[in-house]
Amino acid sequence: MKVLLDSNIYKHDLTLDGAKFRLLVSQAAQGRFGLALPEVVAREVTALYHREIETKLRELGKASRRLRSLRVPVAEQELIDIEGKTASFREYLESKVLGDGAGELVGLPDISHDALIDKAVGRRRPFGGKGSGYRDALIWQNVIALIQGNEAVALVTDNYKDFAATDGRSLHDDLLAELKHAGGAPDSVLLYRDLDSFLKAWVPVEEAALHRVRELLGEEFTRAQLENALATVLAQLALPDEGRGFLTGFNIDSEGAWIETLDSLESVEATSAYSLGGEDASVELSADVAVTVDFLAHKGDLYSAERMYDLGDEIDPPFRIYDYDFNESMAAAEATLDLSLTVQATFHAEAEELDDIEITDIEQA
Repeated sequence: MKVLLDSNIYKHDLTLDGAKFRLLVSQAAQGRFGLALPEVVAREVTALYHREIETKLRELGKASRRLRSLRVPVAEQELIDIEGKTASFREYLESKVLGDGAGELVGLPDISHDALIDKAVGRRRPFGGKGSGYRDALIWQNVIALIQGNEAVALVTDNYKDFAATDGRSLHDDLLAELKHAGGAPDSVLLYRDLDSFLKAWVPVEEAALHRVRELLGEEFTRAQLENALATVLAQLALPDEGRGFLTGFNIDSEGAWIETLDSLESVEATSAYSLGGEDASVELSADVAVTVDFLAHKGDLYSAERMYDLGDEIDPPFRIYDYDFNESMAAAEATLDLSLTVQATFHAEAEELDDIEITDIEQA
C-alpha cells in the first residue's frame, strides 16, 4: 500500500520532525507501507514553506519597528536568502519522504487539459461547485495511476469535502465511478482526514511498551521528570482558541494568549504506543494540568468583565489585570486554567526514559 499525504497535512508540520511524521516515516522504513510524494504536492508544500518564511519575516520587521518606536533597542534584522532556504527545503522534503527507499516521487499525471476542463465544467469531483480543484484533480490522477500499477492507496487529506461522500469517510460517487473505470476495486483507495486517524488504523499498538510506560508513570520520579519536561515545552506556548473558552462568557476576545507557567500536573495516562523500530516507541499521553495563562485583551472588555464581578456575588474575577496600560488599546491579564493535553513522546525502553515531548492538542478541561 502507498500512503499519499495531501499538502494540507504537511502544512501542520513543515519541520517534518513532529512525532506523528516521525512515526509514519519509521513505519514506512520497516516496510509496513510505502510513501508516495506527488510532484504537485511537493511543489505546493515548498511554496507553503516559502510563504511561511515571508510572513514571519514581515511580522518580525513590524515588531522590530514598533519596539524601536518605543525606544527599545533592537538588532538589525539579518538578511535571509529565502530562495536558497526554499531550494534546500525541497531537497529536505524529498530526503525525509523518499529516504531509505521507503518513498516514491510521483511525477505530474499524464492527462490532457481537455479532460480536466470536461471534469471542471461538469463539476465532477474533486472539482468543487465553482469549478475549483485543479490541484486536487492532479492528485487524484496520481492516485489512479498508482491503482493501475496494482497499488492500494491511502489518501490522507483534510480536503474531505471535495474527495468524500456526504458521510465524510468514503469516496464520492464520482471518484468511485472513475476508480471502477480505471480497473480499481472500491476499497483500493482509502480516505483519511488526518495523519492521526491513518496511524491508528494501520500501525499496531506496541503493548509491551505501553504497559511499561503505564508502570513508570505511577512512579514519582518519572512523573516529576515528565512534569519538568512539560513545563519547558509549555512555557510561552501560544494558547489555541480551544483553550480560551474561559473568556467567552465575558465577551472578551483576546488578542493573544500564551502559557506562562505549568503550576501542576494533575493526572497523566498513557493511551497508546507504537514501534519506532528497535526498542524505541512513540507514546501518546493524555494529561490534565493547571497552568497560568497571560493574555492581551481590549481594555474596555476587561474593565466591563471586572465591573460585572464587582456587582455580583463573586469577590474576584477569574483573572487578574496586571498591566492596565499595556498599550493604547490593550491591557494585559493572567488567569489560572485547567487544560487537557494530548502529548506525544518517545519511549526508550533500554533507558526507560521519555523524551522528545511534543504537545499535539490543547483543550480547556
